[in-house]
Amino acid sequence: MKYVFMTPEKAKELLAINVRNRTINQQLVNRIAGDISRGKWQVNGETIKVSSTNKLLDGQHRLSAIIKSGMPCYMWLVDGLDESCHATIDSGLPRGAHHTLQIEKIPNANLLASTINLIKKIEDKAITVSKRTSNVEILDHYMKDPSGFDAATKFIAGRRWLRRYAGNSLACACYYIASGLSEDQAIEFFDKISSGAGLNEGSPILTCRNYLIKQRESRGIAEVGKQLKFHNYQVIARCWNAYREGIDLNRIIIRSNDQIILK
Repeated sequence: MKYVFMTPEKAKELLAINVRNRTINQQLVNRIAGDISRGKWQVNGETIKVSSTNKLLDGQHRLSAIIKSGMPCYMWLVDGLDESCHATIDSGLPRGAHHTLQIEKIPNANLLASTINLIKKIEDKAITVSKRTSNVEILDHYMKDPSGFDAATKFIAGRRWLRRYAGNSLACACYYIASGLSEDQAIEFFDKISSGAGLNEGSPILTCRNYLIKQRESRGIAEVGKQLKFHNYQVIARCWNAYREGIDLNRIIIRSNDQIILK
């Protein structure tokens, strides 16, 4: 096994012997390239594998990411492997962002991972795009505000209505963003959506609650897809903004080209 300084040029040479492998997953390449560009790439013991017949067996995504980023980094490389071992590579359980958080003993890891991934998409205006934030980015994002994220997951965990009608990660993401703008208003807004108590006609909170109920009941228990999640985010954002501005809201219209955010 060799510890090598992998340059984009060397990566190209190794990819030239990539004659039998999986189809390249460009999203994975982009994610790794992003970690490399931000200086977040870590040498974790995973190796670039080359057979005794000089064929690349494993590492095409990491090598492609080095080329895309244009930046070299250190990696372990193993050569001289029997080509028949190719079938055993990557046959274990993939490690998701929630596993990374669990290893760090962070509570509510599953909800946190999906929430932070959604928040990153909201920030990038890419909520409907099939893009997964890297495990390193998820952990880094959490570490910037651990108390804020812990408070958000704890709040949502105790609000069954929100989890049912808005969805776990969307409810948590919206509460987290809103509490960063005004914690007191966020607590009142999401508490009253959950309970429905003390709300008058024209209240943006009541309008939001009724909209989510009607939508959920019309769809039964159908899963919330990316388009619907984006739509519901804008519904909640429109009602939150009206609540913050102190104006009545009796109906919600979301146009296909709207880009409404919580503010």
